Amino acid sequence: MTKRERQARVQQVKDELLALMRSKFPLIEHISTEMRPAGTVVLTVYAPYEDRFEILEATGSRLPELSVSDDLHFVILPLHNKPE
Repeated sequence: MTKRERQARVQQVKDELLALMRSKFPLIEHISTEMRPAGTVVLTVYAPYEDRFEILEATGSRLPELSVSDDLHFVILPLHNKPE
């Protein structure tokens, strides 16, 4: 996969994961997407919910599939407080 193809695939996956989270938690807002040098993608979201682990459970089954099929490693970081 070329760098451009990888970036396009990361964008597709990011959109898919956000849609998946928002289907159960509509107030989730995307804050940032960070590409780490080792290839891991960190997706930071604002989640104004008491139990943020439920948000991780909503995407839990999809993340291993992405790791195996597309060699994409996503980390989802739900923040309770919105950064200014």
